[in-house]
Amino acid sequence: MMGTTRRASDPFAAVTDMQKRVSTNPEDKIAGLAFLMGSKTVPEDAWTALINAMHPVVRARFLLLYPRKGLGCKKWRPTWEQVMNAPLPADDIAFEFVDHDDDADEDRFGGPYIKTGLDRQKGVIGVELVVEDADGMAHTIQILATHQFPIPEGAYTLLANIDRRDEEETEYKYWIVGQSLPDQRFEKLSVFQISDLRERNRLDQLGIVQLGQFCLL
Repeated sequence: MMGTTRRASDPFAAVTDMQKRVSTNPEDKIAGLAFLMGSKTVPEDAWTALINAMHPVVRARFLLLYPRKGLGCKKWRPTWEQVMNAPLPADDIAFEFVDHDDDADEDRFGGPYIKTGLDRQKGVIGVELVVEDADGMAHTIQILATHQFPIPEGAYTLLANIDRRDEEETEYKYWIVGQSLPDQRFEKLSVFQISDLRERNRLDQLGIVQLGQFCLL
């Protein structure tokens, strides 16, 4: 392959070279062209294209496990700069789906949610979730934030996962904290887990978890 300087001023030659590359993954070729052409903006665009093209289960890992809201146009997942420069969470078994609509450029999540929940801060890691049942009685659920980003006290909409594989009991383990906006839109703030199966079962028995569809901002 010829030098980067020439390819930067000869885009058709660069694309011709990329046509000959063995990889059939368009994102790999886009990343290669970004390097050859000295672009400063394509990495973020290529990251967005990769997110849009990846499997819905992989997309959902960013929603369920990444602890902060995105700093770009999409708040539900990190930007390229965030994944390159900020601490990343450990991978975990979080089997869910985030569907992408190319025509509308929308990302959608369907699953359990609690319309309002109150997080009461007990420190950086330990947090209690306070919810009300249909009779207005308050219940405290022990939760775990496995990151160092405090979740401010307040009223939120909380989205959760469903155990779609029936391989192990993980339903209601992973939760996304955020704000519910008009037209079933949802803006992510942070995440937490309910790791204790007994606490998850207790929450389920309260009868306050609903099912819904959300457009992720």
